[in-house]
Amino acid sequence: MLATGALALGVMFSASACTASAPVPSSAATDPPAEEAPVSDATRELLAAATEGDADRVRTALADGADIEARGAGGTTALVAATKANRAAAARVLIEAGADPDHVNNLGWTALHEAIVLGDGSAVYAEAVRALIDGGADVSIRDGDGVLPRDLAVARGYDAPIAEIDR
Repeated sequence: MLATGALALGVMFSASACTASAPVPSSAATDPPAEEAPVSDATRELLAAATEGDADRVRTALADGADIEARGAGGTTALVAATKANRAAAARVLIEAGADPDHVNNLGWTALHEAIVLGDGSAVYAEAVRALIDGGADVSIRDGDGVLPRDLAVARGYDAPIAEIDR
């Protein structure tokens, strides 16, 4: 059901949905779609590897010249894909390589929002939250509705991510 919900939100990656990185203005959700730039094979591989949580493939794709800030449907970056699926090892590789932990997608969410909203609140998902915070994610960024990541976790009763945010 999570995959279906994620597809409905437009956050899953597909080769045809990937675009090269470009600044996303705050009005991106209402702007008409821009013409898509060609995406390299390395970038497609990066997005797939991040989604699958394969840290070694993420490293290889980056070494092959993948665009670390490339976006899939909904403005989702490889880092968002890795953290929302609890792929902490892949997320750490991306952060160490310079991925922006505070990128806001077209839904108004950062990777931290996604890890909480699309996670289950378990200690395993808290590891993705920890990876983001350790990588410099700003816990004070509000989502498109003005809600903080901590408030999202509290509303869901997610004690482990709350503990990571509060540490």
